[in-house]
Amino acid sequence: LCLYTLVILATLGSAVRHGSFSKVYDEASPFLTAAQLIATLEMVHVLVRITSGSFASAFVQVEGRNLVLFGVLRPSLSTHQQYGYVIASLFISWGISDVIRFAYYLLKM
Repeated sequence: LCLYTLVILATLGSAVRHGSFSKVYDEASPFLTAAQLIATLEMVHVLVRITSGSFASAFVQVEGRNLVLFGVLRPSLSTHQQYGYVIASLFISWGISDVIRFAYYLLKM
C-alpha cells in the first residue's frame, strides 16, 4: 500500500517538478520495481493458502505487470522521455488501483 502510494506521489511530483513527464520513469520506477517484486509474493500466498483466491488470476495480474515493467519499459530506455505521459498514466493507474485494492483488503480483515 505504501509503495504504491509512493509510486503515485513520485509520478505526480516528477511531472510538477520538471513541468513535463520526461523524468517520470527515472523517479518513480524504483518504487514500482520494489512493489512489483514484492507483489510476486501474492502468488506464493495463494499457493500456501494464506489468502483465498485463484493462483491463475494472481499470476496473470502480477506477471502481466512484470512483463510490461521489466520486459517492455526497462529495455526501451530511449523512449522514456518521448512517451513519459504514457508511462505516467500507467504508473498512476496501477498505483490507484492497488491502493484501492489493498485498502479494501485491510478493511476486510
